[in-house]
Amino acid sequence: MQQEKSEEDHHSRLINVTAKDLTAGNRRLVESASAYRMLTQMDLLRFLRDHHFDDLKTVLSRSISVLKAVHDSLYAITERTTVSSAINVMKGALLNAVPIVHAPDVPQEDHLQLINGRHRKVIGTFSATDLKGCRLPELQTWLPLTALEFTEKATGKERDVVSCGVEATMEVAIEKVVTRGVHRVWVLDQQGLLQGVVSLTDIIRSLRSALL
Repeated sequence: MQQEKSEEDHHSRLINVTAKDLTAGNRRLVESASAYRMLTQMDLLRFLRDHHFDDLKTVLSRSISVLKAVHDSLYAITERTTVSSAINVMKGALLNAVPIVHAPDVPQEDHLQLINGRHRKVIGTFSATDLKGCRLPELQTWLPLTALEFTEKATGKERDVVSCGVEATMEVAIEKVVTRGVHRVWVLDQQGLLQGVVSLTDIIRSLRSALL
């Protein structure tokens, strides 16, 4: 609980950088009554990507596996899981996103719940972000669709799965999340099967540990 509260405080930190601060060379992060901006994890990673600090070069050249950035506990839904079922199981497990995996061999009831996604082919991502902007009447008509169908309808096109190999460098992982604007990268083995996930939080945590 303490960790969750600490991360929440970090993510919601509000900053204001005035022109006077910048021109004076005193880049203070100050809190004032106006011009607030939220500093996000993506902002931090974009900054690290765009500024090549000497202390980071060695760390960024290491693999995500060596840096222990890969989270290998993977809950997934199948290609037959409906939007309604996906929302319910994600809510129950307090998950913001899950991989959609190819699982033709599982029993019918498994399409209604979360399954172990490791060693399966990932074919999509269903995220709470996908539901943003959906009007209630429109969402109600989409609830019977599979989550995979919904993600394609929501964007108007088939979405690529953002992934990398288990030996990908941290620099590659950061480039993928920043360039594609995603909050996670699915990690695949040499056969293209799901092995884990690297989230923005995982990246920042592992960089911090490597630099301490």
